[in-house]
Amino acid sequence: MDELTQKIEKAKELHKLGFNCSQCVAMVFPEISNLDEQTVASLMSGFGGGVGGQGEICGAVSGAVMLEGMRRAPGKGTKMMTYSNVKDVSERFIKENGSLICRELRGKDEYSSNGNKINRKPCMQYIEDAIRIYYDYLNEDNK
Repeated sequence: MDELTQKIEKAKELHKLGFNCSQCVAMVFPEISNLDEQTVASLMSGFGGGVGGQGEICGAVSGAVMLEGMRRAPGKGTKMMTYSNVKDVSERFIKENGSLICRELRGKDEYSSNGNKINRKPCMQYIEDAIRIYYDYLNEDNK
């Protein structure tokens, strides 16, 4: 089983145990966060359901955003690089799914507020998408 498949399988297990989307994404990249699972789970606990169940930014995307922030630890000149990288990962998610807003992804409307067609899926699929997009992004960035 390759590394990406292992991460996705681990996320599926975590989701079945009741972890939210942001936790499932962030917890499968310990090599980025350098934190134990309990700490990551605690840090990401409020981001599920689109930030505290409000339907805002998708928790799966929030997990990837946290990871990129951890990867680009604070330092002189890293803020703009982090913003650029987060924007790139977010745009990839939007291109694939039509939105990064939880209530739009899980809602009934066919189009997002930006006019993009929504690719309606179960939350676990959005988790898989975020993991794959971030994993691919990391592999491209490390070349």
